[in-house]
Amino acid sequence: MSSIDTSLINPLTVKRFTESIIRSQGGQIDRSDGSCWRVRLPPALDDITDEQQVTLVFDPQEQEPGRSDFLVRPGTVFFNSLLDVAKESGTVGRVHLDGDSLQLHLPDFFDVSRLSSQILDYDSLRTDVALAFHFEVEMTTVSSYHRQRFETLTIDPESETFLPSLTNRYLAHLNPFLGDTPKEPTSDIGEGVISDSYDVALQEMQDRISDDLEELEQSAAESIDDRVQEIEALYERRRQEVRDEYDNLSDVREMKKQFEQQEQKKKDQMVSRHTVECDISLIGMSVIEYDIGEIQLALDDGDRTGQTAVAYYPGTNSFGDVECMSCGTALDRSTLPQLCDSGHVVCAGCLSTCETCQTTLCGACDVDIGPCHVCDSPECGECTATCDTCGGRACVVHRDTCSACGDVACRTCGVECATCGSFHCDDHLGICSTDSQEHCQDHRTTCSQCGDGVCEAHLSVCETCSDHLCPEDTGSCLTCDDSVCSTHRNYCSSCSDYHCLDHTDSCTVCTDPFCFGHLATCEECNKHVCPEDRVQCETCGQTICQDDSIECDHCRGHHCRAHASVCQVCETQVASTHLTACETCSGVACPDDRIECGMCGGVHCDDHAGQCSHCGDHVCEAHLGECSECGDPTCLDDLASCAEHSEPLCPDHRRSCAACVDLLGSGNANPFCIRFTTECASCGEYFCEDHITACTIGEGALCYEDALTCTSCEETICDEHSHTCSICDDVFCSADIESCSHCNEPVCEAHATTCHGGHEVVCQSHAVACAQCEEPICPDHRSVCGHCDEAFCTEHGTGCHECHEFHCQDHLLECSGCSDPICEADSDICVTTGNGFGISHLHACSECGELHCESYDHIRRCHECDDPFCDDHVIECAGCGDPVCDPHSGRCTITGDVYGDSHLATCIECGVLLSRDHAHEAPATDGYLCVEHFEQCEFCRQEYAPTSLVDGRCPACRNLSPKTEANIDQVSDAVGLFGRSHVGKNDSYIVVRGKHRIRGDIVIVYSRDGTQVHKRRMGIEERFGGWFK
Repeated sequence: MSSIDTSLINPLTVKRFTESIIRSQGGQIDRSDGSCWRVRLPPALDDITDEQQVTLVFDPQEQEPGRSDFLVRPGTVFFNSLLDVAKESGTVGRVHLDGDSLQLHLPDFFDVSRLSSQILDYDSLRTDVALAFHFEVEMTTVSSYHRQRFETLTIDPESETFLPSLTNRYLAHLNPFLGDTPKEPTSDIGEGVISDSYDVALQEMQDRISDDLEELEQSAAESIDDRVQEIEALYERRRQEVRDEYDNLSDVREMKKQFEQQEQKKKDQMVSRHTVECDISLIGMSVIEYDIGEIQLALDDGDRTGQTAVAYYPGTNSFGDVECMSCGTALDRSTLPQLCDSGHVVCAGCLSTCETCQTTLCGACDVDIGPCHVCDSPECGECTATCDTCGGRACVVHRDTCSACGDVACRTCGVECATCGSFHCDDHLGICSTDSQEHCQDHRTTCSQCGDGVCEAHLSVCETCSDHLCPEDTGSCLTCDDSVCSTHRNYCSSCSDYHCLDHTDSCTVCTDPFCFGHLATCEECNKHVCPEDRVQCETCGQTICQDDSIECDHCRGHHCRAHASVCQVCETQVASTHLTACETCSGVACPDDRIECGMCGGVHCDDHAGQCSHCGDHVCEAHLGECSECGDPTCLDDLASCAEHSEPLCPDHRRSCAACVDLLGSGNANPFCIRFTTECASCGEYFCEDHITACTIGEGALCYEDALTCTSCEETICDEHSHTCSICDDVFCSADIESCSHCNEPVCEAHATTCHGGHEVVCQSHAVACAQCEEPICPDHRSVCGHCDEAFCTEHGTGCHECHEFHCQDHLLECSGCSDPICEADSDICVTTGNGFGISHLHACSECGELHCESYDHIRRCHECDDPFCDDHVIECAGCGDPVCDPHSGRCTITGDVYGDSHLATCIECGVLLSRDHAHEAPATDGYLCVEHFEQCEFCRQEYAPTSLVDGRCPACRNLSPKTEANIDQVSDAVGLFGRSHVGKNDSYIVVRGKHRIRGDIVIVYSRDGTQVHKRRMGIEERFGGWFK
């Protein structure tokens, strides 16, 4: 951004401003020479020179200024004096912007319209008032920065909104108004309104220059940073030179202090030189009265002319909407104005041209115009016609006259006849049901069958009754091909086609019609029958009807009466080819009722044969017997005699002894009836009374093969009640066997013993002798010593208190701390007492490593690290009295006492060790300081570590920013007292700088809990000198 806003300050405006100030103060100007003016100065400018007449030069390129000449341009002495006069006099101008003083313009869319336009007249409707404030802004620094600009802000006093377009129009025509006597004012503005408008304009002016001000501040801050680095580097070199030259520490500190003072002084001088000063001055105010009116326009497109009125604002050179006279749409560059034949100004969408007479009309015209409802082409009321059928508008192309009634009909309500081609309306047309085309009444007939209309091309006539028929109701005889109606034809279901009445007849069975080709004559009754109601005899092949045919009950075939007979057993009709005579009674029987004997092969009827209940074979009466037990019929091959009483038995009521079969073979062993055999409970086979026995314990029968004998009592037992000793493998009954308590295996009395510990039975495989008392013990009641690996009962050993491992009595000790037993591996000797202890009662000193017991306070833990130490390697903290070790303690530099690390602090400036009572926590840091190393922040006056201060300010004072809801939480009530304020924070304080336009700013410091700790008022020099910090 340039230092001078050239959009507002140029040679022309400088001359206008100069002339207005000199003439308003009573001075005179001779402008005969364009390059310079001869001026008699007014009294207000006497302090510039002692001469009354001077020469003013505005452009040194046009004329070189002489000794007594003054160059007039922004920043010069003469121009600044003019500004001072303008400020002191409080200049107020009044300007009236109306149609007489300003050039009138047309809306810009007429530039691209094909219409020629001309302004006929302008009428003023009302006058509004605005205030124009003229500001001078100067931003300077002592060193080198200087920026100057002039701004004019125009505001509506009622709405307090800015009018930039009015400002531009006013400044563009400022020259004609300078020096003119304004018209009689039409409005009076109160001082309160002017004051409010000024406040709004001043705030806007401040916002506009904020970017320039920030740019200057940034540039100044960068210069300050560069110079600070140079100064710091210079004095760092000097400090290093002093360190190299002097060995005495006190002399070095004194030189360092002097350098720091000189360094800070140069920094302060440098900051003062780069301080930015900003001044906003009101150099004048103008009351602008501007007209709001209307211009009358004449338009011409070469063929048509018209007029319209547009709202116009001369002061801003802006326009109201030019609206379409038909629809009210605003006209612009995208919607250009058009003219109709009546002179109306309309948009293109409202303009229509009659397709017949080519007259151009719009919606505002008196003549009716509308679209044809068929093609949407516009047509005026004189060229259009109305359809007598639907009432719609129809153009010349899409309407005609009905040949039948003479009515006018549109093309959607009438059409030409497809037969004769003449136009007819819908009332005199009909649709052919076959081709769906329109036909007139003279060329369309109604079908006698269905009533549908049909044209001449698709019409037929019945050969029998002469009725008119459509193609759907017309049929042809398949035999003679004649056309017939549905009444005079029959449908043959066999050939699936129609025949006339002369070539069909009815079946005498079902009475349905059939053609002659699908009817036949029955050989029995001579009747006509259809294919569905006639059959052929499967024996002789003759044609017979259903009434004269016999269906065979065996093969379901049809036979004539001569080739069928009745079965004497089931009395059903059966074909003669399926009947056979019985060898016993000679009666005929069908295949279902005759039996072939399975043993002799003879054929018999059902009454003279039977079926074996066991094998299911059919046999004659001579080969069929009866079981003596159940009485069921059984063939002779399946009957056998009992070995006890010789009665015949079927297979279901006889059994064979498994032992007899094994001895004699299956063919020689005689069967027995069921009551003379018994099932073995073990193997499930049957045995006779000579080969069966019983278990003495249970109730089950046993064959001799599955019976067992107890080794001890020699009783007979079954497998269920027997047990095998796991040691000797002998069989014993339940009464002579024991179970091992450890493995649950059976064991006999000879191989079992009793555990000394639990008194349970245990087998010899799992019983051992105690190494001390030699009594037998089971695995559950014995333990192995962890030292000697011998087994012992629970009475002669116990677990170690430390490792909980079992040990015998010979390898256990007693702990001196708790008196519990301990093993040798988990015990040791206390160095102080010489007694033995478990390792849980001993601790090694972290310094010397010697073991000490904890029972008599021979070991103590450091308060800082919690590690154990003996009395020789621990000391009491002077702060809390608790023991502390040497690595985690130190001596206070001031008192010389020993403290734990938690009670000590290191000065972050000089590095000395201090107790917390002699060290002080530094704000805005995590460290501590000696009292002599604190330094004061030059802005908030609070004490900080030197490393926390930059350019003499703490972090909070270096980062002051405009207040927000987030950064004033604890001090919102106090900050709310200032209209404008800046807030900064650090870990300890909240710093508030309250802004005042006239008086010095207020600095208030609060603790983080909201308590006020400091308050002061800033001086003017400090206020501006500290702007960049």
